[in-house]
Amino acid sequence: MQIWLQKIHSVNANRNLSVCSKICDELSGALLNYDYFPDDLFDFLLTLLSSKDYSDKPGVWNFILVVNNARDELSLDQKRRFLDAVVQGYKDYEDGDLCFAICDYIARNIPPRDARSMLLELKNKESEKSKKLQGCADQGLFIVDQEIKRNAGSPMQ
Repeated sequence: MQIWLQKIHSVNANRNLSVCSKICDELSGALLNYDYFPDDLFDFLLTLLSSKDYSDKPGVWNFILVVNNARDELSLDQKRRFLDAVVQGYKDYEDGDLCFAICDYIARNIPPRDARSMLLELKNKESEKSKKLQGCADQGLFIVDQEIKRNAGSPMQ
């Protein structure tokens, strides 16, 4: 994992998206060997999302997709720690794609009442950001509303 962090930190911004995509592919491949999310791989993700050295690099948002794809392998503690990390770090994130990926993840993977509460907290944090970084939480809230409507019409309900 340390080599992944070094690659993300040292590559120039123009290549970072492709570097992150490649590392995400490697990480996703490594996760196929487990029926749980190994702590060392999880800690790598938390480092990415908790440090300005990494979180604002182009392409880091792809790691949210890895978490989403492996959400069933996360322990309850890991889910809590992941959400705590992104909610705590959100105020400092300056990459709009990362902000949107986080809001989308919350909207689609957290029970609606909790998702709404988290997204309102993120919206409050967005109010202190530049205009170009505002609106991701609103998009997340829209997704929550759409998920509620979709599930209300489901024959399983």
